[in-house]
Amino acid sequence: MPTETINTETGTHYSRAELKATFELVENKNNWKMPIDKEVWLSALEVNAVYNAVIFFAGCAPKFTCIKCGIDGKNLYRVTAPGYYKAVGA
Repeated sequence: MPTETINTETGTHYSRAELKATFELVENKNNWKMPIDKEVWLSALEVNAVYNAVIFFAGCAPKFTCIKCGIDGKNLYRVTAPGYYKAVGA
């Protein structure tokens, strides 16, 4: 759960540990620096956390495409992002 204040380390409302746990939901399991393409059930609050986590770790903004919407307060999203290598030019 995000705090009300900005975390000075992450520049977000989330701690590094919260962002890491959230990033692990969508990261490429073979190499976290590779492009992201993952289907995951998320609430609106979790979408915000994933968005911030991908920016923090991969340096790029994720795209969310709703696949199944409005089921028990969560939606099935396809989350995609270019990944760290492309974002930083490595």
